[in-house]
Amino acid sequence: MEQKYPELPQVRAGYWEEELAALQGVEEERRALARTIIGLKVRELGREGLQYNRLGNLVSYRELGKELRKKRRRLPLKQLLAQQGEALFRLLPAWLCSPHAALTLFQGEGAGGNASPFDLIIFDESSQIPTAEAFPLLELGRQFVVVGDRQQLKPYTLFRKHYAEAAIHTEESWLFWAGLYLPDHMLLGHYRARHEALIAFSNAHFYGGRLRILPDRATFTAEASPFHYQLVEGTYAAGENVREAEALVAYLLQQPAIWREKQVGILALNQAQSQLLFRLLWEAFSGQIPAGWQVRHLQEVQGEEYDFVCISTVYARSAKGYFPSSMGWISLPGGAQRVNVLASRAREHVAVFTGIEAHLIGPGMRENDGVRLLLAFLEQAKSFRRRLRPEEKEGVALGYDPLRAQTCAHVAGAQVFPFGSLVDIALTRADGTFTGELVLRDRQDWLLGPRLLGPFVYDVAYVRARGWKERWCLSPSLFPGRPKV
Repeated sequence: MEQKYPELPQVRAGYWEEELAALQGVEEERRALARTIIGLKVRELGREGLQYNRLGNLVSYRELGKELRKKRRRLPLKQLLAQQGEALFRLLPAWLCSPHAALTLFQGEGAGGNASPFDLIIFDESSQIPTAEAFPLLELGRQFVVVGDRQQLKPYTLFRKHYAEAAIHTEESWLFWAGLYLPDHMLLGHYRARHEALIAFSNAHFYGGRLRILPDRATFTAEASPFHYQLVEGTYAAGENVREAEALVAYLLQQPAIWREKQVGILALNQAQSQLLFRLLWEAFSGQIPAGWQVRHLQEVQGEEYDFVCISTVYARSAKGYFPSSMGWISLPGGAQRVNVLASRAREHVAVFTGIEAHLIGPGMRENDGVRLLLAFLEQAKSFRRRLRPEEKEGVALGYDPLRAQTCAHVAGAQVFPFGSLVDIALTRADGTFTGELVLRDRQDWLLGPRLLGPFVYDVAYVRARGWKERWCLSPSLFPGRPKV
């Protein structure tokens, strides 16, 4: 074959690295030029068709400028858009707002008489957008993109009293209905968790193991575990578990000072416990809770992410020794999706404080999807052990690849890397620990992708951003007679 195609032997490691570096440089330059061009187009749009009077003074934005300089009696934004919509859209071509605000501001005469003022409308977190709010927005744009995750929270409505758990009504989202008629593309790259264990639960139970995960090198090889599990023998009463909340706050106060500079999410399964946690933290810090710390309950955390997450599961035996027959939002429809949201907020560390034990849950409650998955998540946090050596094959399930074993035999020190689905081979030292270098190769699933820039440019940049170094081993180098790498 090499005699028939003389270019094949030229694909040696050095040649490949030179060509790859050139491709990465060209792509970086292209992206920089794209940013520059977009900035120039935005500035040109604001200067297009400017009008001046005979003295050379600008008159195009005079009325808008007068309105914006007012100290009082300013026009409401909707009225300002009706009068100065054309000027505002030239200066501000991109708008970020909720569906309700968009309908209020831009429908009718709100966009200066333009029935479709936007070229593109992007619906983000659309799994939480009710269809009735999203559908009227379609007339405001020429194209639209619907972005969301079916495995996260659906829209919900709260009746009778604010945040009453028993009064939640869920409905199918705009994401669900749009997915019935539009092409569907799943984004497989995962960027948040710096240790594969922090997203392993969601990946296994909700995404079929399809997420492409690469742990951060510093976090992965650190001595600290990504999980802290503490069983608290508290008492559940009136929606609160005081002992569990006190244990969580005591844990936070014991952490190093660096935690106060990080984003920390203190999450509870109901609102009453989140209010109790906030009061205890307020007292502990004399009203000066660190700026990056947030106390939230389960319905408030979709879309959030934190460096460290502390979870209070609240539910435990009552003073009479009985366990509750329901776990609030977890037991309601959509409880499984709430567990997914709860389990996937952290970048570096998760601390779980719970009074829930499997033997306390009756057979009827175990059949509930939300309760069953919550128990599985708690078991993972409890039983997790730090894995550093490649001979421990737990982790991402790797599919069959006949060249993987050949590559490991061909590259000195190569071992299967079981903790990341993006890269499946890593280099190790004599004692079995990782060197920090990953082996990249021309895998079949890469070559079958829609664009080569993904595996050969963006994935390489991702590997480097996660703190790893890369070494290439191409399949031609595995042919008999080729020297080992």
